[in-house]
Amino acid sequence: VSENDFNSGRGFDSLIGLENQPPRSALQEFKTESVSADAEYREVSTIMLVTKSGSNVFHGEAYEYVQNTGLDANGLVRNAQGLPRAPLHWNQFGANLGGPVLKRKAFFFINYSGFLHNVSTTASLNLPSTAMQQGDFSALCATYSNNVCSDSSGTQLYNPQTGQPFPNNKIPSTMITSEAQTLLKYLPAPTTSSSTGLPYSSANYYDTVPLAYHRKMIDGRFDYQITSSDSLYEIGRAHV
Repeated sequence: VSENDFNSGRGFDSLIGLENQPPRSALQEFKTESVSADAEYREVSTIMLVTKSGSNVFHGEAYEYVQNTGLDANGLVRNAQGLPRAPLHWNQFGANLGGPVLKRKAFFFINYSGFLHNVSTTASLNLPSTAMQQGDFSALCATYSNNVCSDSSGTQLYNPQTGQPFPNNKIPSTMITSEAQTLLKYLPAPTTSSSTGLPYSSANYYDTVPLAYHRKMIDGRFDYQITSSDSLYEIGRAHV
C-alpha cells in the first residue's frame, strides 16, 4: 500500500477488509508475518492487528475523507461517447474516544466509523436495434431476391407455423406475442441509432449504472488491569 493510499484511507481499508477488520482509526499497530511463521499460524502470510485501548487520560480523534464528481476526471469510454462524468460520492468518516473507567485499573475505547460509497459505472451493451424491436430483422442479410435472403453469409428467418420465409426478414406485428411486447417496453432503445444490432457487433448502448455501498459500525474495547503483569480485555463490534 502506498503512503498516499494509506493516508487517504483508500488502499489500506480495502486490503484489510471493510466488513471483517477494524478501521484504520481504531488500530494501534499491525504486524505482517510472511516468512518463517510460527506453527500457531496456519496461513502462509498472517496480518496481526492490535486495536487501540483506553488509558488514564481521555484521548480521541475525528476524521473525514471526501471524494466526489467535481474532483474526478471523466473516463475514457464516457469521453468517447460524449457522456458527462459519472456521479461519484465517496465519504469516509469517523471518531473515537478512549479513557479511564477506573484510573490505573479499567479503561474503555470506542470507535465509530462510516463508509458511504455512491459510484456509477458505464454499461456498454449490444442491444437489438430499434428496427429489430419492431420485428424488422432485415439487417441479418445484406441482399434479398424476391424478398428472400440471397446472401450466402446472411440469415433467413422462417415462419414456424408455415415453414415459409418471412419476406425481407420482417416479422408481422401480429405475430409478436403479448408477453414479448410487454417485455420490450423495458428494453431501452440503443443510444447509437445507426447501429444494426447484429450479434457480435460493437456496443450500441451506453448508460450510467449507479452502485451504492454503505457501512456504519461501532467498535469497542474494554481493558481491566488485574495486576502489573496480568490483564483482561474484551472487544466487540456492532453494525448500525
